Amino acid sequence: MLNRLKILKRLRLARNAYRHGRAICDYPPLKLWVELVNGWAPAAASKMEFGLFRRIVDQSASYVAEMELSYRGESLLHPLLPQMIAYARKMGIVTCLETSAAGMSEGKSVKIIEAGLDRITLWLDRSAAETGGGAQEDNIVANIEDFLRIREELGRSSPYCVIALSNTGDRFVGLSALDDVKSRLDHSGAERIVLSEPGREEPPGMGLNRDELEQVRVCFPCPYLWYSMVILCDGSITLCCRDWENANPLGSIIETRLESLWNGETMTTVRELHVRKEYGQIELCSGCNVIWKPRMSGRPKIELSRCSGILLSACRRLRSILSGARGRGKDFFSDI
Repeated sequence: MLNRLKILKRLRLARNAYRHGRAICDYPPLKLWVELVNGWAPAAASKMEFGLFRRIVDQSASYVAEMELSYRGESLLHPLLPQMIAYARKMGIVTCLETSAAGMSEGKSVKIIEAGLDRITLWLDRSAAETGGGAQEDNIVANIEDFLRIREELGRSSPYCVIALSNTGDRFVGLSALDDVKSRLDHSGAERIVLSEPGREEPPGMGLNRDELEQVRVCFPCPYLWYSMVILCDGSITLCCRDWENANPLGSIIETRLESLWNGETMTTVRELHVRKEYGQIELCSGCNVIWKPRMSGRPKIELSRCSGILLSACRRLRSILSGARGRGKDFFSDI
């Protein structure tokens, strides 16, 4: 089990490696995305076996601070999700989950809260909800309210809850409509409510070729490459959390340890290209908005939020252990 105080040292190493553009990192990854389910329909979704999940946790518990238990599918479809949350937590890993509020039920709410989940993001895609009619939207909002009510009734302060109101798809309903939904949820008890809309973060220079793109963008190396890895439901490891098609496979945790792939040839080459700002040589990265997101005090906001979030997660978990109230701390790590 990872000593949470060691995270401070790991964070310092990660920030220094990122700032100085080191392609080889003298520390293991701080965060893992673990794809428990690949797919959104119950009949067609592929699910990670519990034995594989346990192998991932056992191998990474000595260095991973946080584990996101979702990627390209609806993790609520996994029948062993509560057991997976509980096992990761038992091994000292902060657990997070992003899920559609449409799939939440009272039974699932009770199980994942009691399992000790640290953070949950409940997505409400309002465009999709409106396609199904106003009743569907009302049901989703009711699911969110029920989840937070159950958390209160159980006497828990975790998981820390983020409600993400998305406005994607073919039916763009406008931010004013999203504000209406937000006003309904303002007193739900959620720690944070986020509004988003399509096109808000469209990269400058879209439509230009790669050479022209390099000239108009003000970019920086992607922080994901210096602190996280992604494991798919079959054990495959992909380059980045934005590599939805697994076009840049690194290997498999079934055959190779994570530490070896973390500083493997592919990872180090891509880090070097990012340091030289040669994003055009990587198809996945050339059109990604992460490399041009806003900065704060000269540092990319995404890098600051990741590191500060992991630190806050660790500190709150350590405090809960010392106070004898393990399982009641909130996780302030945010991917929104």
